[in-house]
Amino acid sequence: MIRETIEMLEPDALLVDHAPAGIWNELLPTLHLIKDSRLDTLTVLGLRDILDEPKRIRRKWTADGTYGLIRQYYDHIFIYGIPEVYPAADNYGLNNSVHGDLHYCGYVSEEARLSSGIGDPAPPELVGRAGKRLAVVTAGGGHDAFQMMSACIAAMVKLGPDSDLEMVAITGPLMPPAERDELRRQASRCAATIVPWTKQPSSYLAAADVIVTMGGYNSVLEALAWAKPTIVIPRDGPTAEQSLRAAMFDRLGQMTHVPLARANPALLAEALTQPPVPSTLPKRLPLEGADRAAELLLERLPERRRTTSAQLMAIAIGNTAASGGG
Repeated sequence: MIRETIEMLEPDALLVDHAPAGIWNELLPTLHLIKDSRLDTLTVLGLRDILDEPKRIRRKWTADGTYGLIRQYYDHIFIYGIPEVYPAADNYGLNNSVHGDLHYCGYVSEEARLSSGIGDPAPPELVGRAGKRLAVVTAGGGHDAFQMMSACIAAMVKLGPDSDLEMVAITGPLMPPAERDELRRQASRCAATIVPWTKQPSSYLAAADVIVTMGGYNSVLEALAWAKPTIVIPRDGPTAEQSLRAAMFDRLGQMTHVPLARANPALLAEALTQPPVPSTLPKRLPLEGADRAAELLLERLPERRRTTSAQLMAIAIGNTAASGGG
């Protein structure tokens, strides 16, 4: 379907996210088509700044031919981060892996582009909370969030009924129903409310006094956009991506990293009642990465249209390499 769509529409640009060949190599026919038919389609690979331990990525991408595939099929690489925080191109050996340009776009945060739900009725969990502080626990889709959220509820039980802190845990739509029911049972012992899903996440984050999140890219960037005291409890595996991100922003003074193995009730209770105040980085983190990526695409399209077919063929031939799995 992807290949036929490209063949029919002949788009000006193809922006591929995260996996150069697709998760199951499903993009390879499309990439072959663009190259072999000489479609005038700009191909761009977009990557989060942190993927996994650099040594692991370098070893895997060398073994499965990903470096060669990028060199062969991609015109540019966009990295959604900044090198001052994490030099992804250096760490992952990407500087010589593309025949076009490599750009750091800044961070992509949809939260930075949204209002806090002004005009919408407040969620019922946020009504009538005078005098109470609020901890909001989020975990993206939530398919692997049970252990982290259970630890947070145990911390609330540890704080006891006299605490001035309330908690709302947004489990996400992908948490198995049985795990969500178990969290509700645990939450009945303390001032914690379980919300399966919400279309108003900004309303909760705006009301929060402290945010607790896992270490996924989107979840961490949501918290950064609100500049609230934040505790990050990254998942264990299957890659080191979340742990690396949590440790990085902890070092920068932006949030507190609590490894899941150390997230016992006493430690989390202390962190919730005395959350760190986010420091101010020397340079404000740019959160408009989506806008910058769009600008970069538009800037390159006219240049590509002015390039002659002979020059394009020379670029393609000069960078042929054996392709491999993504």
